[in-house]
Amino acid sequence: MTPFILIFAFVCAVLSLGLKCRFAWMWYAGWVLLYLFAAYFGNFFISALYFSETHQGVAFASVYLAGGLALWIPAVVWWSRNQHLFGRKK
Repeated sequence: MTPFILIFAFVCAVLSLGLKCRFAWMWYAGWVLLYLFAAYFGNFFISALYFSETHQGVAFASVYLAGGLALWIPAVVWWSRNQHLFGRKK
């Protein structure tokens, strides 16, 4: 378990340095992270919809999906509009 914790700490340190200094590669890495989060949580949402057996289960999965989108869409819109904050300063 120790190697995984050390690798996770290293990844967090590199990402925090990228956000602090606002390197251009961090903007693209942010898109990769947003994509991976969307894929991970989307897998749960779609499987919850697919395997629900009652109308109540479908309603719960739909509300859960709408809540996830309500948090994810503004984050993606903000990230896409702030590329000018990353990279070399002119």
